[in-house]
Amino acid sequence: MQDLSAAASDGPLHDAALRAARQPAGRVAVVLHLSRLPALGVRPHHRRVARALMQDTAGRYDGQVFERPSGDLVLLCRRGLAQAPSPGQTGRSTTADPLALPEILTRLLRAGSADPGQLVSVWSLEDEQELLLAYTATRTRPNPAPPAREDYAGQTSLIDVLGGVVDQVNLGDVLRRQTAIVLGEAPDTGLTPLYRDLSFAVPSLEARLAEAGQIRVDPFLFRHLSARLDQRVLAAVTASLGRGGALDASTGESRRVPMLHLSLTVAGVLSPAFAALAEACRRLPGPVAVGVELAVMEVAADTQRFARARARLAEAGFRFVLGGVSHLSLQIADPAPLRPDLMKLDWSQRLPDLPDGEAEAVDTALRAIGPQRIVLHRADSEAALHWGLARGIRRFQGRHVDMMLGAARIVSCVAATQCNLRQCVERARTVAASGRAGCANHALLDHGAPFTAVPADRDAAGRARPARSTPVSA
Repeated sequence: MQDLSAAASDGPLHDAALRAARQPAGRVAVVLHLSRLPALGVRPHHRRVARALMQDTAGRYDGQVFERPSGDLVLLCRRGLAQAPSPGQTGRSTTADPLALPEILTRLLRAGSADPGQLVSVWSLEDEQELLLAYTATRTRPNPAPPAREDYAGQTSLIDVLGGVVDQVNLGDVLRRQTAIVLGEAPDTGLTPLYRDLSFAVPSLEARLAEAGQIRVDPFLFRHLSARLDQRVLAAVTASLGRGGALDASTGESRRVPMLHLSLTVAGVLSPAFAALAEACRRLPGPVAVGVELAVMEVAADTQRFARARARLAEAGFRFVLGGVSHLSLQIADPAPLRPDLMKLDWSQRLPDLPDGEAEAVDTALRAIGPQRIVLHRADSEAALHWGLARGIRRFQGRHVDMMLGAARIVSCVAATQCNLRQCVERARTVAASGRAGCANHALLDHGAPFTAVPADRDAAGRARPARSTPVSA
């Protein structure tokens, strides 16, 4: 009975495949074989994100998406230029070809354990229609029932182990801070601090686990753990308000530090710990500046919960930052309707060499957001800065920026003879008191960039040594 039911439910797909085969010119089929992933590998996030991506492509390329009883998703559509969105449709036209979907789906779903060649099939109906018809004519069984509870023992044990690490780890040992800059606006150094970004150092967490690398292998498990870490980070930032230090979000005249950015999950924003931080910020007499970064994968996974989280951020007066945006995602979706205050575009060495159609799709998306709201994230080379500046982007974050800031601080710091560039960069990244102990100028370290210069003497090495200084306003 299951086979007959499955065959019947596959009827619309098979009929559509027959119709497409009669006029195959310019038509393709893209099949996402979710049934080939391990039983525990197909999370609700996989299916929601994949369907959203394929539906978006179907809407632009005169197509339709089908779901088989096995869980596979099938897109039938045309190739060529995308159709312009209807007057009431949110989004933008793109010239990205549906054949880009295999790489996009594989990367965005991070199905690293699956062979991409086995995960996605792409058939041109002009010369491969028999493959599609054979596939749609094959009866498929519904996804097998979840394993018995005892089969989850290993998974549950691992989550318990990792959860114990999360609950007991010293936050200072696993949190890292990175300063983003606006390039070319400060009168002397050209480096104006934009924000101080707090995130977790995954290798530091992995080093504390019995199974090294587990977090990196399974990003969804990492997001689960991040939701638990959110509670501790929010509590720590709340307790630090007005007390100074690396986690203090107050930005009054006594500190004049850049805004503090927190990388949170949607669940973290909707938690009582976030409400407590927002209330504490409202009660603090001096100014407080907080931004919250939400990953685009989290946003796509549950848009309703994201809408609630977005409203909470607005109510608290916190800046909303959309993170984890790749050039691949810009080719298939327009993030502008999400109204981020800032969007962090991940730098890729492929960006300068994208084909014309893909490059135009990326540039169109960037223009829709506006270069003044874009941060080029993971700007780890000079090439990244050149690429961004050529597109009007002046906001950068990454290891190359860290080195630029460190070098500028060394030149300006009155205590620079006590440390070297590597030490200055590392001390700026850590939030633990022990990691900052060697620095004799915490005000400069927390500000990130050098102070605005006043007439200064220079030492025998030609290094500036200001007698007085004033922080650059962010």
